[in-house]
Amino acid sequence: MLFTALGGVLPTTRLGAQARRPVPKPETPAARVPSVRPQQFLTLRGPDLAVGEDADEGPLLFAHISSVAEFADGTIVVAESSDNTLRVFDREGRHVSTFGRRGRGPGEFTNPVTLLKLDEQRLLVMQAFFGATLLHREGGELTLARAATREWDFISGCVTPTGAVVAVWDGTHSLLRLAPDLSRLRAFGQGWSKDSIPSLVEMENRGGGMLACASDGAVAFAQPSGPNVRLYGADDRLRWEIVLPSYRHTFYLMTRGPGGSRGAATIGYGDDFTSALWFLDANTLVLQVSRRDLASGGTRARSGGAFYPTIVSVTTYFIDAASGRLLGRSTALPSLISGGGPSTFRTVEDPFPQLQRYRVTPTTRR
Repeated sequence: MLFTALGGVLPTTRLGAQARRPVPKPETPAARVPSVRPQQFLTLRGPDLAVGEDADEGPLLFAHISSVAEFADGTIVVAESSDNTLRVFDREGRHVSTFGRRGRGPGEFTNPVTLLKLDEQRLLVMQAFFGATLLHREGGELTLARAATREWDFISGCVTPTGAVVAVWDGTHSLLRLAPDLSRLRAFGQGWSKDSIPSLVEMENRGGGMLACASDGAVAFAQPSGPNVRLYGADDRLRWEIVLPSYRHTFYLMTRGPGGSRGAATIGYGDDFTSALWFLDANTLVLQVSRRDLASGGTRARSGGAFYPTIVSVTTYFIDAASGRLLGRSTALPSLISGGGPSTFRTVEDPFPQLQRYRVTPTTRR
């Protein structure tokens, strides 16, 4: 299983110093919500440890947490998408270091998609378009071990109990089984066809899909912006494929550019997207679908002006891992952010220990 961070993004009500300057009243209502950044707090190990601060800037200000990884010594690495940094904290939640920045050079990121802990010393940062970056960890310090390369064109992945890696290859969106040293063993499966991905969201689906590794070596593969879910066995054969019900396919064209300016690129977004996938136990696959409020706009992070549509609802599906049968669904659980590596969760009386371990709490600042 992967370990999971639970979260959501809500707009805040307090503006930064720049936003407090007088702004002329527009003649017509704005088409989007003003640039008010969201803020999140990351709660780990139940209510005992919270990482985050009610501040205007600094490493404890989170606007959009995309992935979380934790190591045996308690070191926590958080990927913050608003400025493309990896922030490192100790077991007490104190900030230790920050690695990376926005860019396309060595040690720079354009969009950290998934943090994958390979072992206690190695962390793989997977991102679309530019390949994966391998980092070495020593305590609370991250150093570059291998810069992003098209040879490691992995954009999503998970780790099997044996330490092998399964990744989505950006070239074809097929799946790859990799040895622990990341050398390629074999390819299997197939990417999502254009028949199942509307052309307007083709770019968004460059994310390739979300993966979860089971204890028996099976791999679940979920479409990023579509209702299809597959499960491949340890022998790489397709066991089943299902289509989730009630998936909304209303698409919006949004024009974005550097810093959130208009006029550079037009990208299609769908209301619903797969936000988390993991095995609750050997028999149950859990998948979450988040619904975005695209019609009324969303929030922009202060750093870089990145646009984050507001999540208005989350549906959690429980799927029988053996047959693909839908066991049930719930709208009562919070939004999840997947990431990390092999987890140490145990099934206890609480059927959702993950919900107590990693929780991203949005807050309204005044």
